[in-house]
Amino acid sequence: MENRLKYSKEQKYRQRASITLASCLMLPMIIFLMMSLLIGSLWTREDLDAVRAAKQSADSALAAFDRGLYRDFGLFAMTEQAVERTSSEFLLPDFYEQKITVQENLYEKDYLMGAIARHMSVRATAGLIDEVISRIRSIKDIVPDNMASSVTSLSEADPDVVNPDLEEDESNEEWFAEFSKYADKEYRDDYHNSLLGLSPVYIPDASGGGIVEEFDPYKVSGLEKLAQGLDTMMFTLPEGFTDQILLAEYSLSYFGSQVTSLKQNGATKQYRTPDGRLLSLFPESRQYEQEMIATGAIGETAARNVKYFIVGCRILINLLSTLLSPTERASFDTKAAAISATVSVISAGFITLPPEALSIVLIISDSIASGIRDKNKLLDGEEVKLWPSTGTDAFKVNYRDHLRLLILIQPREQLLERISAAIQQNYGDEYFTEVSCEVTRPAYVIGEFSRTNFAVTIKRRYFSREEDYE
Repeated sequence: MENRLKYSKEQKYRQRASITLASCLMLPMIIFLMMSLLIGSLWTREDLDAVRAAKQSADSALAAFDRGLYRDFGLFAMTEQAVERTSSEFLLPDFYEQKITVQENLYEKDYLMGAIARHMSVRATAGLIDEVISRIRSIKDIVPDNMASSVTSLSEADPDVVNPDLEEDESNEEWFAEFSKYADKEYRDDYHNSLLGLSPVYIPDASGGGIVEEFDPYKVSGLEKLAQGLDTMMFTLPEGFTDQILLAEYSLSYFGSQVTSLKQNGATKQYRTPDGRLLSLFPESRQYEQEMIATGAIGETAARNVKYFIVGCRILINLLSTLLSPTERASFDTKAAAISATVSVISAGFITLPPEALSIVLIISDSIASGIRDKNKLLDGEEVKLWPSTGTDAFKVNYRDHLRLLILIQPREQLLERISAAIQQNYGDEYFTEVSCEVTRPAYVIGEFSRTNFAVTIKRRYFSREEDYE
């Protein structure tokens, strides 16, 4: 019995010794495992801190946007110098390196279009587009669909026959002075003055440019060419028309112009930028920016081309308004018949002026004078009737409407190039809309522990028309 108890105690001691020995043998491995877990956790935490630092650096870089560029043109963009100046590695763990690069040059067409579209969308794009389209439809409802065919009726009469080349001699000395005085008073003074006051016309083309041509409205070929140009402008919408509207309204909102006010209902409204700055207070160097965007010309040449376009447009519209109005046409026909009869009586039948040709001369002379008056009113900030023969509640247009029409027909690529050039004229630095922050760490070994290399790239950009990305 005693032997059995003694054997049992020895067996327990042997078991406990075995467990103790096994624990002693396993303890280094457990310690090594725990150290591995601890070091791995620390390294993982460092990598996570590096990712957070990269995100923080990228987000902070966006905050370095140029305040002046945003104030003047409503666009978010940053320079490489500003990003380098404001970047910091304060949150970056040891042994990690950070590299920040800027991407997506603002002056590249796609990025500029995205920035403008995003900015204008904040300003009630849907309502803006609806308003512009409704005005365009109103114009289409008033203006004839084919203006070129509407002037073909003028080819039936030769205006030159109403201005015979006569000199006073013995055969006409009794009536020549009276005839000359009467003709000057009734139509020849207006005819000559219309030619003296006439300027060239600017006709846009499909490539985004335009040509300045000498214009003789008394020749049907000149009228038809101008009418064909306006037909193309008003009734052929370019591809991507929504973009055209956004670019047109952006141009009219942020760039300078030779007309900075609108006189409406007895009050004068000063044009302002969306943030409230008066266009009239823009520096002289920015006076013709809208005209430059509309025509592609530079400075005063751009402003002059717009004037040429307006005067040609208004002369043609006044002419068509009279030709297509039975009342207006009848009044000129009656006056022409009276002048023709009076000239025949004064000259004792020696001179016969065709009433049809005389009516055309009277109509064209009046259209030229009205077109020049309209141009002067528009440049002074006033409104004029789109279609002159309509009543007092007529649809009216102003200088900006004509400029808007010019901009809308320009190719999208051309508009973006001109807007980019106008911005660069004021802000010469290169601007970017995206920043990329790359954080790296090389591989290394500490004792028994090796660590692989680490790299992460975080990109951030300002919102564009596309959805933002993570």
